[in-house]
Amino acid sequence: MQCSFGGPGDLCCQHARACAGATSQQGWIDPVLRVMMEAMEDKKIPLPDGVIDLMTWGRMICETDKYKDAELSYFELVAMAKTDADVHSYLNFLLKRYGLKPGQAKHEKHTAGRDLAQFLQRYGWCGDNSDCTSQRRFK
Repeated sequence: MQCSFGGPGDLCCQHARACAGATSQQGWIDPVLRVMMEAMEDKKIPLPDGVIDLMTWGRMICETDKYKDAELSYFELVAMAKTDADVHSYLNFLLKRYGLKPGQAKHEKHTAGRDLAQFLQRYGWCGDNSDCTSQRRFK
């Protein structure tokens, strides 16, 4: 199975890390490649059927009601969560609500929200690692 980077399995991860280290002339690194490079994979969280590795899973299009029309991959959502408080809050909500509990092997019913939550767990995403914070607004 080939990834969008042209390599099978873990070669995707290696390619993403190599690309994320490369910067443009202005010193800019693609945020999605940076997210791929920052993965702290928790292999205790099982991969879904038909998914060979985290890089493949991260390229899945989010099908939750909130973001399905945006056609964003899981990696793109994680990258957005670093600077967008709404995305950040949403991912935190999904992780707390649908993430696997200690000792739980998998959910009985598969849903888009549960899939994204388990991806976040396997990825090692921590909602506290974000540059954005929610701001209170007053009248």
